[in-house]
Amino acid sequence: MAHRLPMTDNQPTESDAPLFEQRPQRLQLLFDHERNQELLGNWLADRYSVATPSEPTLDEGTDICLVDNGAFARHRDALDEWKQRTEPVFSPVLLVSDEPISDDFDPEEWKTLDGLYIIDDVISVPIEKSVLHRRLENLLERRALSRTLDSKYRRSEERFSSLFAALPDPAFVTGPDATLKYANDAFRTLCGDPTDVVGEALSSLKCFDAAAVETVESSIETVTDGESLDAVEIEFTGSAGDRRWAELNANAVTVDGEPVVTVVLRDVTARKSREQELTASEQKFRSVFEGTNDALLLADDDGYYVDANPAACDLLRLDESEIVGRRIAEFATEDIDFESIWDTFIREGGMAGEFEIVAADGTTRIVEYRATANVTPGRHLSALRDVTERKQMEADLRESELRFKQMAANLDEVIWMIDDTGDLLYVSPGFEELTGRSTAEVESDPLTAGLKHVHPEDANRMENEFRALYDDLAAGDCDDAYHFEYRLRSAAGTTRWVTTDAYPVTTTTGQPTRVVGIIDDITSRKRRERELKRQNDRLEEFAGIVSHDLRNPIQVITARLDLLDVTPEQADHVDAINRATQRMERLIEDLLSLAREGEMVSDTEEVELSAIARRAWETVHPADATLNVESDGVVEADVSRLQQLFENFFRNSVEHGRHATADDAAALTVSVGITSAGFYVEDDGPGIAADQRDRVFERGYSTQDNGTGFGLNIVADIVAAHGWTVVVTDGRTGGARFEISGVDLC
Repeated sequence: MAHRLPMTDNQPTESDAPLFEQRPQRLQLLFDHERNQELLGNWLADRYSVATPSEPTLDEGTDICLVDNGAFARHRDALDEWKQRTEPVFSPVLLVSDEPISDDFDPEEWKTLDGLYIIDDVISVPIEKSVLHRRLENLLERRALSRTLDSKYRRSEERFSSLFAALPDPAFVTGPDATLKYANDAFRTLCGDPTDVVGEALSSLKCFDAAAVETVESSIETVTDGESLDAVEIEFTGSAGDRRWAELNANAVTVDGEPVVTVVLRDVTARKSREQELTASEQKFRSVFEGTNDALLLADDDGYYVDANPAACDLLRLDESEIVGRRIAEFATEDIDFESIWDTFIREGGMAGEFEIVAADGTTRIVEYRATANVTPGRHLSALRDVTERKQMEADLRESELRFKQMAANLDEVIWMIDDTGDLLYVSPGFEELTGRSTAEVESDPLTAGLKHVHPEDANRMENEFRALYDDLAAGDCDDAYHFEYRLRSAAGTTRWVTTDAYPVTTTTGQPTRVVGIIDDITSRKRRERELKRQNDRLEEFAGIVSHDLRNPIQVITARLDLLDVTPEQADHVDAINRATQRMERLIEDLLSLAREGEMVSDTEEVELSAIARRAWETVHPADATLNVESDGVVEADVSRLQQLFENFFRNSVEHGRHATADDAAALTVSVGITSAGFYVEDDGPGIAADQRDRVFERGYSTQDNGTGFGLNIVADIVAAHGWTVVVTDGRTGGARFEISGVDLC
């Protein structure tokens, strides 16, 4: 868990100072998260007496206890016992949470079995220091007030204890054995029997249950022992059979050497009910007031602020202490007649609308407000919501839509937009030019009307595809994009090929709200595709001629040459014929390879580099060179075209990489290996000059008279068809090195 306690190091202002300075308030920190405990303890030590025990050491001198979630779960019983032990003095517990305060916080989990709250307030870190101090001082002020009230109550109880018997409240006199010796009329009425209560034991009275009897007897024992009795409340059954609350007061005196105890029961049911209602109401109010994202401000009858929540402080760029005491008019723009508006608000009891405020830093914000007069007498609540960004976004959206429409109106493509119900929001003027029909024809029912313009042979298919798009949009589950290709019939009867690309527009949560589509006229492209197909057909026919009609004569020549009984005088001529036929074979092979130029590889498989290289080497079969596979790997490629690539590389090395003298010819070595991005083919021949490297892959370029100029060009085509790249550089011994990268290595 991250350490989130270091917060804004604001110095406390005078308004943050403690209200009671008799002694430093004692704070006890119980945290499972030791680092948070240490940081918070250091932060508060300059103002309070802070203890950080590993186990609770709570007593009457502890003014407030701060706990995190884990410590609260472990020490819940100890905290409950401390609060009950110090009752009625308020002993506050403050929960410090790493999580934002939300509906996930369940106050029901903070109650004891008797319904009292253990947790009195919750803060979520990070939090500003001044805000934390205010929260602590609010709790400490409540504690100090409860101590003062308790002290006054005790003095009053002592002063008037002798008069309890004369009070209209139920009262009785008993001894240490809890047997009634006297009861006033109010008590007799409470018991439902005006005559027969004297001499009865408390346990026999119907108005008290066992718990009440135990409490009364314990109180009698306390005062009999000469100890002071703290205020005690008991629950009893009233004369009407209803459950009620009474505050029990007891006083012991000695009469004739025997202790006599006077007990007075004061009915506090109404007060308890009001306290519970007030506490619940205050907690709900503060929870909403402090936790809402809207700025909430309370003002008095003269328009001066008396309270502000954290959101209001953020909006006005001031601390709460700086807002309280300032008038609403101070934050209004100069053109606002505040006095007139305020009088109208008080008279009508409420007001809502939108206006501009000027924050303390001089920035102007646009807010929506709703104000209610006299939420409590003399207190008026205003709720402000900052809509500055929303207003700017709305303005930007209007400007964006205007630019969009202006752009769409000047594009050759047709731009259209529908909402999530399928209603047409916009279609650009290009629709009329493409179809020869008015945009008004498709406004009421764009799907049905649009399908009327689709070629009959494509209509059923397009209806199914467009309805699938509409269904996805209605279900809120769209693809990233949709692509359709079909024919349109214009009003003049002409047919146009078009593509429609549709893109859902989603909210930040991924919910599609609109679909924007682009209709592009591809009639010219279709025409070019048909022409290209005709050219490819002719090329395929040409390849067949090259493969069959040209190879047959060459094969006849080669076969007949083998049958000749060559004399020494004829040998040179026959060798020349052999070289010519071999060159013709190479030309035919290269022409067949060129016929496949531009074909992208689609069927690939995992190929072992060493195996395919050796197979290609055997096909080339150079008698005066050696293949060296330096490192092996598996690549993803088209097997036949990868073999052709190696064959062309090997022929190029053997034909151009031979050493200068015949004695060195047998030493030529061609190496193949794996790199981090692909593989390489390298020879130890004379290499390729730097000024020729840019041209070696050009079609028809060769440095030899008998070269075809197609070998490395075909290599470049195969590399491009795989999506790879090839570069030529110097080998390690000065020869030529070809590096192929972008290869999928397995």
